[in-house]
Amino acid sequence: MLFRPVDSRLEHVDFESLLQCLSVGRPLQVFASLLLERRVIFIADKLSVLSRCGHAALALLYPFTWQHTFVPVLPASMLDISCSPTPFLMGALAPCLSKLLELPIEEV
Repeated sequence: MLFRPVDSRLEHVDFESLLQCLSVGRPLQVFASLLLERRVIFIADKLSVLSRCGHAALALLYPFTWQHTFVPVLPASMLDISCSPTPFLMGALAPCLSKLLELPIEEV
């Protein structure tokens, strides 16, 4: 007999962090934005929360995979990368929000 191996890709994903950090309709909006290959930026106070939310958002796409830029935590010195015209999923710490808002970012 042949057995298909157990697919454990979602086994270690922390969806709880994502669902706790986003309001009721936001997870669906994030999912749709990623499917439509838009630019998504997460803002959080804690580095660990930011990283977990980014990885959980990408896991929502399963069985598809994100083929574009993914930067779980964007350093403050590289915020200008968020002006890129290509689809991305990036995270930034809360102190960087004011600098991000000053940048000429189109639709995010």
